[in-house]
Amino acid sequence: MTRCVLLWLLVLTSITPAQPASSAADHADHWFGRSLEDFAVDLWTVAARPRSRNRCLAPLPIQMILGQLGEGPGNGGSRLSFASRFRHRTAPMSELPRYLKRLTRPGVDGHGLRPFHELWFDSELHLIPLFEQRFHHRYGSKAPRFDRAKTPRDIRDAANKTVQKAMNGSVPDLLAVDPKLERGRIIAATALLFSGQWLQPFDPKLTRSRAFRLPAKGRDKMVAMMSAGAGNYQVYEDSEVKAVALRIATHTDFALQIVMAKRSLARLEMRNDVARWRRWHRQSKRRKLPGLHIPRFSVSYHGDLGASLVHLGVVDSTVDRAVDYGFFQTAISTPLASFAHLTSLSIDEAGLRPATTNAPATRPGPWDRVKGLIINRPFLFALRDWKTGGILLLGRVLEP
Repeated sequence: MTRCVLLWLLVLTSITPAQPASSAADHADHWFGRSLEDFAVDLWTVAARPRSRNRCLAPLPIQMILGQLGEGPGNGGSRLSFASRFRHRTAPMSELPRYLKRLTRPGVDGHGLRPFHELWFDSELHLIPLFEQRFHHRYGSKAPRFDRAKTPRDIRDAANKTVQKAMNGSVPDLLAVDPKLERGRIIAATALLFSGQWLQPFDPKLTRSRAFRLPAKGRDKMVAMMSAGAGNYQVYEDSEVKAVALRIATHTDFALQIVMAKRSLARLEMRNDVARWRRWHRQSKRRKLPGLHIPRFSVSYHGDLGASLVHLGVVDSTVDRAVDYGFFQTAISTPLASFAHLTSLSIDEAGLRPATTNAPATRPGPWDRVKGLIINRPFLFALRDWKTGGILLLGRVLEP
């Protein structure tokens, strides 16, 4: 028995060798090198219902609590902050499709909607080798080991070969490697936001003609409304920004408003092919993908949407009007212009970072604990309902 325990400890130490914190930090600084002040964000809405035995996307490595708007320092603007907890867990991407089959009823109680975030990285996993984490697969062959002696190209090639072998070509649309950008792209979460059957994305009656399409004329100043079952969609577009408002009346009301860069939403719409999504889902098979260990980092986004919001009539150019988010079932009034000025996403290597949240019952924290951005690779994040465990929103940072 003692020999077995010693042997097991030896195996564990050989798989995850100890690394000094200073060494990891120096290595991260060597690769990141700069703070990013602007990037495009793609947001799309998907729905999921977890199986009874498993939480929805439970293996994801990082869980983050959605932050609440608060007054930022200095300029009087507001920013959205996120708290996070780093967890050494694996994230099999192959588990994603089976959770996207049915819609989760959003959970709203007397304290308001309390979702939390979970992080996904791009499939090529550039950040994993930087902290000397191990990239494992479970197909019998020896997993590649990354160390500092290898060049970034060698690391990328080894990661791609492992991913391709794990995928085994069964889901060609899930992983699309772009050699020019030198990164893999996860296309699993195809946008269904503008689909006329968003509430039932896998209905056999779905046809491509029922998908939402923007009109050819009037795109500069356009507000389009579309109803599908219990869902209402409103889209606004001008030269700077698109705003999407989604209202769904299920057993409990749930409302979602998305504001993003126009170029980002255009890419989202290009992927919105319901027939292609259903075709991909039929071809997909459940497979175990390499385990992912995600390092810690910080992200922040700076943007000024004041002119667009004034043009929308949501805010006044001289008076800071507040918008009442009544769908939280609590008295939450927030200046929408300030909401869009600064958004921060943070992951702290020490664990949970204090931050305000959008749940009134959650205790806020200081703003000065939020640091700047230290990342130069794309990543995905997901918003999940705290009550049902279903995915409500997926976001993707494409251009750091």
